[in-house]
Amino acid sequence: IITFDGYGVSGHCNHCDVHYGVRRLLQENPQSLQAWELVSTNIFRKYSGPIDIWLSMLLAIKDTDRMHCLLNEQPKKSFHAMSEHSSQWVWFRKLFVSFSSYTYVNTLRKINV
Repeated sequence: IITFDGYGVSGHCNHCDVHYGVRRLLQENPQSLQAWELVSTNIFRKYSGPIDIWLSMLLAIKDTDRMHCLLNEQPKKSFHAMSEHSSQWVWFRKLFVSFSSYTYVNTLRKINV
């Protein structure tokens, strides 16, 4: 399972609730499931675009058993995917997809319960 971390990238209550729901599922089924959470970054890193790739990679190297850094080698596909959802493809989402480090790199951390 891949989910949000406790902050949920933006602090959105739905994202946070998904995280806590997955943690509960893991607690009830500790042997049969494995889950990873998307690591939320601070606002400066969040909007640093591809610049954050280097820092994300360095931080993930420190704990390779629990963290994996995933690079998006084709960020244009992110733009295309979002543009397919016309109700979502508004000006501020265009800015987000352009400047968000999550378009270019994502760090997953193993959830241990």
